[in-house]
Amino acid sequence: MKKYLGLGLAMLAGAALGAIGVTALKAQNSAPAYYIAEVFEVTDADTFKGYASAVPATVEKYGGRYLARGGKTQANEGDPPARIIVIAFKGMADAQKWYSSPEYSAIKPIRQRSARARNFIVEGVAE
Repeated sequence: MKKYLGLGLAMLAGAALGAIGVTALKAQNSAPAYYIAEVFEVTDADTFKGYASAVPATVEKYGGRYLARGGKTQANEGDPPARIIVIAFKGMADAQKWYSSPEYSAIKPIRQRSARARNFIVEGVAE
């Protein structure tokens, strides 16, 4: 009887450890998120430069990194975009935290009054 009780406890402990391991693996493989912005038109170049120079410090503070920042684009179908920005974050929560942060919220109005743009956050594919 004791033999079976010990075996049962060992199996239960193994299952618990396995569940913890799966949870940890899922956390490591969570889906990244990407902030994507398309700037259609810069209406006040000098003001926009101030915004563009202030953003990187906020991105870095919240764990983001630039994947594209206004580089050359090639339109394969449709009209070419004027300017594209792609910033990678560990996940949706991190991207939202940056976008809603006091640091970025303080400079966001500069972009809004000096350019016409659209932006969004998209969840990537978990690896």
